[in-house]
Amino acid sequence: MKTFLLIVISLLISKSSYNQSLNFIHHEINPNNIELATAGIEVGNNDYIFSVLHWENTNAPIIKKINSNGVLIDSILISYDYGIYSIMNLIKTNNGDIIGIGDFKPDTSAFTYIFIISFDANFNLNYINSYITPYKKNLISSDAIINHKDNLVIQGCGFLEMQGYESGYFYGEFTTSGDSISLNFHHDFGGETAFGILEKPDSSGYYSFHQGGGLYTADSPCYRFELDSNFNFLHMDTACSFLNVTFSAKWINSVNYLLSGSGVNNTLQNYIFGVFLTDTTGHTIKNNYFYIPDTAVYTGGCDFYFSNKIYYTGITNDVSQNFPLRYSRMVITQIDSNLNTMWQKFYGGDAFYRISKTVATSDGGCILFCNRYDYQVQNQELDLYIIKIDSLGNCITQANSPKFEISEYIVYPNPGNELKVRISQAWKGKTTFELFDVTGKSVLYQTLDNYTTEIITNSLSAGIYSYKILNNNNEKGNGKWIKE
Repeated sequence: MKTFLLIVISLLISKSSYNQSLNFIHHEINPNNIELATAGIEVGNNDYIFSVLHWENTNAPIIKKINSNGVLIDSILISYDYGIYSIMNLIKTNNGDIIGIGDFKPDTSAFTYIFIISFDANFNLNYINSYITPYKKNLISSDAIINHKDNLVIQGCGFLEMQGYESGYFYGEFTTSGDSISLNFHHDFGGETAFGILEKPDSSGYYSFHQGGGLYTADSPCYRFELDSNFNFLHMDTACSFLNVTFSAKWINSVNYLLSGSGVNNTLQNYIFGVFLTDTTGHTIKNNYFYIPDTAVYTGGCDFYFSNKIYYTGITNDVSQNFPLRYSRMVITQIDSNLNTMWQKFYGGDAFYRISKTVATSDGGCILFCNRYDYQVQNQELDLYIIKIDSLGNCITQANSPKFEISEYIVYPNPGNELKVRISQAWKGKTTFELFDVTGKSVLYQTLDNYTTEIITNSLSAGIYSYKILNNNNEKGNGKWIKE
């Protein structure tokens, strides 16, 4: 266990005069805008509210409401005369109101403000408040919960200067009616992103999860800060020995919480993604790894409404480009409360998809807030794509078209000179892959010993082949593969 001295600034902050410049107005959607979903929640009656950020107009975040069929019900623009700002979190209070948490800068040289907006499910505004911070850059990250007093608790991270990496964390408590109780700034000079905050089971304080913590390097583990109920720092320890980055933290019962994240597993000699069932001492009880050797990233995060239906999402074939000239597939994995993989499916293959937010829903399924880029058209436009998935992995609604393929395996690249087969991590027992030529003759047969298997096809001529995949002698799929 490590301890670390933090510089703490504790402030009781009044509402900012900038509030008078913020407006909450109904908005007509421009379908040609490039929109990125930043947060989303379920609000009842199979309706969903989510926030988006426009690339063309970064100082105009929009909150939208849709039903389960993907039909837009209403849209609200948070109008501001000048500045750069966004909404990073949405949370529903116990009385059904919605609270959005974000940041804005009046100009590029000004300090960043935290703003909190409250409205009901019908988009009637309750209040908009803002609070100044000591940070010069826009906030890196934030998280929010409702504590045992029905108050809003927020945490986040920001950089103290426009240039450089001197950073700090903030924590705040506010009544859901808009009154500030406290806003504390911890300057540790070295830590990075703040990913999640949990209230302790006995309500005596909080656990806060961060990448880095005072002695930050690129391979630093994820740290868990322990705070008292007034956000005073108590001590710091490693959240999980395998994690460098925590995506999410959420209580799964009264004594255990679930962490999701990524890191390096030295035993497996691989960069892994995973979920970790952890007790209050920080000890990992169980885990489930997704150490895919291919380019799979779990950017969509992890969430659950029921503890026996946990959703962990990501994409395959990722690349760090805004408009990739390739396709990707979304990967959705459902896990039970013992972290066993119940099913895993792949969605897409017709365009490049990225998942920005995954929200588990009250029907046992989940909803994905995504972006889709049609690499074949190459029009430099990102389409906002909203997908409702039921508890069995079936796609109920795709708000916008076209439709995509859903499968429990991937045969790729197709067409290609080489061949890889990726199968669901829920499959157990023996899995085989067989390839046939145009006459129906079997030309290749291989047992798939791993979830991703590279198949040697050097002896095969260019042409069209058919394949069949069996798991425990049950056919799981078939199709065509083209060798170039």
